[in-house]
Amino acid sequence: MKKRAGWCHGGNAVHYEADTGTFVIASGFGKQSDWYRNLLKTPAVNIQVGRRHMNGMAHPLTPEESGEAMVRNVRRYPNAARLIGRKVGYQVDRSEDDYRAVGQEAIPFSALRQMAM
Repeated sequence: MKKRAGWCHGGNAVHYEADTGTFVIASGFGKQSDWYRNLLKTPAVNIQVGRRHMNGMAHPLTPEESGEAMVRNVRRYPNAARLIGRKVGYQVDRSEDDYRAVGQEAIPFSALRQMAM
């Protein structure tokens, strides 16, 4: 894995883990993203899926958990995951270890869990 020179933009990867009822999101702009820093400061969130709105709490994943979330994301959405690495300035060799390192070092993930009503 190599970091390219310059600052690159990125987006958010989102997937739903039905077994835990958790939305997992990635800060495609990295740790410096305003929305990610706001999430750390104020973890109460409003989750919108289509027209459905729900209250939830955000929990930042550890670097190790973020690395594993990145690997799961690559398995689910291989084309999108490849773009994320490039957008944050990383050139990956397409191995799971490389994607795991990107998740650990550059793309923090958070878990959003719906709060009971």
